[in-house]
Amino acid sequence: MSTTVGFAASLCIAFGTPAQSLQLWTANVAPLHNYFDWDDWVPSYWPPAGPVQLPLMAYNGYSPFFIRLELNGSPNSVGVLARGQACSMLLHVPDEYHVSTDLVTTLIMPFPARIQIDAQGVFTPSPPPPPPQCQFEWGIDLGANGIDDFVTTQPQSTTTTLTTWCDLLGSDVRWHHQLFLTGCVAAQSDLTLQFDNPIQEWTYGPTCAGQLGCQLGASTFERVFVASFPANTTLAWLMGGDTQRNVSFPGFACPLLVDPQLVLAVPVFTGPNGRKFIDFEATFPPIPGMVFYTQGIAVSGGTFIGTNGVIVHT
Repeated sequence: MSTTVGFAASLCIAFGTPAQSLQLWTANVAPLHNYFDWDDWVPSYWPPAGPVQLPLMAYNGYSPFFIRLELNGSPNSVGVLARGQACSMLLHVPDEYHVSTDLVTTLIMPFPARIQIDAQGVFTPSPPPPPPQCQFEWGIDLGANGIDDFVTTQPQSTTTTLTTWCDLLGSDVRWHHQLFLTGCVAAQSDLTLQFDNPIQEWTYGPTCAGQLGCQLGASTFERVFVASFPANTTLAWLMGGDTQRNVSFPGFACPLLVDPQLVLAVPVFTGPNGRKFIDFEATFPPIPGMVFYTQGIAVSGGTFIGTNGVIVHT
């Protein structure tokens, strides 16, 4: 068996496809929700509708000290930072300061994956504690369906961890932020979303109607299998074995890519982009150098469909 497995592994690596990294695309889908204003000024709407190139900064035309708004980004994070001084230091008259941001970041993975989002919000009034004139809100809406999965107006510092799923079609995360000051106060509000970048195993074969990804788990021999299927999928299975196959059947668009020595029924759920997903954690025997092949199949629209194959190396 070791000779067969070794030979199959060398073939798969030569013709397989390594999964790529997480990609983030941020867009302004609600232009009227993205602005800052000061006192009785006409609100400055910013940025324009469509893709948002990060980083991006804006401030009022009188002095960047009064209103400053920054959108930040890195390969794995997005964030908004707002600073404001709600009282003119020269005139000593109460002013108002309001910032609103509402953006959508689309998460894209070439093969399905479970994505962890670590969100951190920090509100810093000067001087503390925050007076009643300081109001802020942070919200995160997974799937951009209009329902916040996390929202808070307190405390001044908070962290939370959210989980979502994405594939090649992408999944949306809507994140919004508001800061309002009135009177002679100053404050800074900072919200950052950090997305983990899962390391995935090699894939091979066509993707067909379904997609299968396999990412490293918490331990050396743990793996997380995530598959994406059409929205009308009702049942799904994971098949696995120590031998690769490539067998076509009449009437089936996707070939059988593994010798199905193990078949597991797995539950399906609706993902944030409307497709059906599976999420299955498996712990393999602690055998260094073992090679295992996996494929997903499902019932969709009354017929069987398949996924690409995945090569697991332990």
